[in-house]
Amino acid sequence: MSRSVGHLLGQIRWPPLVIDERVDIETAVGMALSRRRECGYDPVVVTFADGQFGVLNMQVLLSALAVLFEARNEELQQAQARLIQTEKMASLGGLVAGIAHEISTPLGVLLGTAGHFADLVREIDAKMTGQVLRRPDFEHFLKDAGQASRLIEMNASRAADLVQSFKQVSVDQASGERRQFDLRRTIYETMVAMSPKWKRRPVKISAQCRASISCDTYPGALSQILTNLLSNSLMHGFDGNRPGAIQIVAEYGEDDSVLVTYSDDGKGIPQSLQTRVFDPFFTTRRNRGGTGLGLHVVYNLVTKVLRGSLNMSSTENKGVQFQIMFPRRLPGAATRAIAPGASRG
Repeated sequence: MSRSVGHLLGQIRWPPLVIDERVDIETAVGMALSRRRECGYDPVVVTFADGQFGVLNMQVLLSALAVLFEARNEELQQAQARLIQTEKMASLGGLVAGIAHEISTPLGVLLGTAGHFADLVREIDAKMTGQVLRRPDFEHFLKDAGQASRLIEMNASRAADLVQSFKQVSVDQASGERRQFDLRRTIYETMVAMSPKWKRRPVKISAQCRASISCDTYPGALSQILTNLLSNSLMHGFDGNRPGAIQIVAEYGEDDSVLVTYSDDGKGIPQSLQTRVFDPFFTTRRNRGGTGLGLHVVYNLVTKVLRGSLNMSSTENKGVQFQIMFPRRLPGAATRAIAPGASRG
């Protein structure tokens, strides 16, 4: 060691911290900051394999650590974005499975009734051709044909309703486009698309909304929010086939905004967990398929996409309430006109 360096080190009250070049940045900063307070920001001596050494200023070391953390944070954000997208696609996949199962019932009835109706027509045609058709036969045909036509109409309408609702919900959620839409219709379509999930559960779901609330924002985000809240209630609030009720109320808010209040009377959220429910990956059902992203996605969609606010209140064993407030019309022009059949109120 040269005389000048030895003279420099002799002026320091505490022995310098010597770190091998192979030590990673985080460990080096930890070692440096663990020194006595008086020398916490003294330079660090770094030794190299060839016997040389260098003096590293603590400010440089801390700056390097900050750059490292920033890069890691960006990687985490990208990974989180991918997971959230996966969660959205999984939600759509669940809707597909539910709708496919649900639509099989009206389609089955349609096929059976259409076959029966064809038999009736062939039977009455044979009697007419053979000139043995009697008035009672024709009256019986009219009665059976009327019942068959009503069954066909009812089940065709049910199947079309399911397909249309799922189509609009899936397109909105997958595309993420902004457009003009009728709020009540969007809520109704989301509930229809989600209906297979609660059809066989002792949970009553209702919605109230003014017919004239026309919005210009992101219907896919709103549909995803309601989908996640409904799924969350069914998974957590009414687990174990617990009976109860879910209510969605939409109304005008202040300053041309919309207020959507979602509430259930399920088991509620313990006070100790209420500050964590919107955190990413937080779930009490990890071993039962919970990802911990449902409410985190809800919070981000409300605040970042709809540019609104979200408030939650809950009492254990008395349910939970979410109040979602967002602008009815976002600044700028909508990308698409109002959906066909929706109200322009």
